[in-house]
Amino acid sequence: MIEIVSKIMKFRKEVIAKMDRINILLLLYPNEELSQSMAYVTDIYASMLEFAEGNLDNEEASVINRLTNDVETVNNILNDIKEDISSNFKLVSLLFLESLKGEILVYFYEKLADILDNVGSINNILEYINQNKSNELRRFLDQVVNYIKIYATEKDYHLLPLNYLENVNCEETFNTKKWTELYNNVRFTLKYINCPNVVDEEKIKEAFWEFELYYYISITIDM
Repeated sequence: MIEIVSKIMKFRKEVIAKMDRINILLLLYPNEELSQSMAYVTDIYASMLEFAEGNLDNEEASVINRLTNDVETVNNILNDIKEDISSNFKLVSLLFLESLKGEILVYFYEKLADILDNVGSINNILEYINQNKSNELRRFLDQVVNYIKIYATEKDYHLLPLNYLENVNCEETFNTKKWTELYNNVRFTLKYINCPNVVDEEKIKEAFWEFELYYYISITIDM
């Protein structure tokens, strides 16, 4: 029983991340049939966890078999849903989403749902981003530049794309190539700096998450 419980605990993180990614994709490409499948597998998963927690000390073969089958069922259904929904998205978009883990997936889903509530439909989302991009992006890039000036070491300072970030024209319309270039420069910068201030680090992380969401939308939906 210990082995199957251990498997379920490991499986739990994978399932939550997989469900979060699928739900994000369903926001961008609504599909009633796949949404119903998600509701169905979510119920199976919840029942499996409840059953596992109530049978932690039960070594009966029937209990172990049920949990083993439930794990396989949940995994198979999620993989089928993921395969179906993924066919509607570009590979670069899917790979980027796959690279995200934990809290940021929850943030992406909640923030994206809020944006869609504001704009009414997926067709209006790029217009919303372009309308809000100029001020928000300039404010974020200024935040990154200030972060560099405060926390970059003298040695690292000259390696970072400070001049590039200061001179990005946030008024222009960004295509996927432009977004990717900017994203790579910002990501490189933030990974390179070791910030000892927890508050400032948390602020820049939250700002970067929003920037990442804009980037994700831009590479997911054709400009």
